[in-house]
Amino acid sequence: MLIAFVAYLVLVIWGLKEAEIYGSEAAVHFVIFGLCLAGFLLGNMYWSGRGFWFVVPVCLADVYLLLKLVGNPTM
Repeated sequence: MLIAFVAYLVLVIWGLKEAEIYGSEAAVHFVIFGLCLAGFLLGNMYWSGRGFWFVVPVCLADVYLLLKLVGNPTM
């Protein structure tokens, strides 16, 4: 499950490096990443496995970033 979080960080950093993502958009992505990671870790520690609900938004953001960086969403 942590692969989705690692991929998210890699995609955001890649987007910043290739100038596909502006700094303000990257800041929003880092806030989303931090909130979802905290929810995932705390959810698994205190709510007996309910932290996996925070993986879904990260996976959706991964797909969005992949489409933005690699694919052409206008097609």
